[in-house]
Amino acid sequence: MAGTSTKRLRKFCIFAGSYPGKDEYFENAAKKLGEVMAKQKYEVIYGGGCMGLMGAVAATALVGGSSVLGIVPTTWSHLCGATIGKEVRVNSIQERIALMMHSSDAFIALPGGIGTLEEIVCVTSWSSLTRNKKPIGLLNINGYFDSLLCFLDNAVTNGFMFTEIRRILISAATIEELFEKLQAFKCFPDIKESILGKRKIDDDKRDLDCSLSL
Repeated sequence: MAGTSTKRLRKFCIFAGSYPGKDEYFENAAKKLGEVMAKQKYEVIYGGGCMGLMGAVAATALVGGSSVLGIVPTTWSHLCGATIGKEVRVNSIQERIALMMHSSDAFIALPGGIGTLEEIVCVTSWSSLTRNKKPIGLLNINGYFDSLLCFLDNAVTNGFMFTEIRRILISAATIEELFEKLQAFKCFPDIKESILGKRKIDDDKRDLDCSLSL
């Protein structure tokens, strides 16, 4: 199945931990990401606040001249500190994710905890069901996402995830490589049709196997 090239990506939504992590290379990578985004004039969209890795990306990008937008659930506004850049408040987590998907061309995830993992999985799931696919890039600092990538590949191998959905998730060890891969991402707008077609082929094969066994 041939993919089609997307437009050049300019608006990136950042998922990252609200803590800096134990090792300084996590925060250093977050700041470098902000610097690169500012240099490329990319727009930053994130979950708001000023804490941890997500705050480091937003602050560095804003200082460098990038447009920064924080999307914050109203009930969380007192937990994450002052938002860097512009702020939009929403009523729920679901509304925040929906606005992030609408406002962004692509996503970049840095190391984080269960909240970051939830965002990665949620956006991957939603993106797989929409016609306009948006890639999710994992900045795999020091192999942080290796276990997650192994899980995803294992899900494909064992028939619990389609290859087309797996392709939405891109990983790279460096910022430069990650942006190259994201910009080169090929969109598969007919993924649902492809999945339904594969299911029909599998069903037909099962019916044939059943008939031959009788």
